[in-house]
Amino acid sequence: MPVAYPARLSSGPAPHIAQRRPLVQWLLGIPQLLIASTLRSVRQVLILISLFTERIPRPVFDIIASGGRSR
Repeated sequence: MPVAYPARLSSGPAPHIAQRRPLVQWLLGIPQLLIASTLRSVRQVLILISLFTERIPRPVFDIIASGGRSR
């Protein structure tokens, strides 16, 4: 006669954790949005500066190009 294993494993998040998950996700997203908007502003300023100069230095071009790729 087989004996059942005495431990049981239940899957799924605990109810109190599942209720707080959207708040935590929003709080973790705020710094990312702030950094992204700051980098976008820096990119726009560099583009504006490069319009008034005759030559774009390679590091400035790399920053502008990398900002365009991250969209």
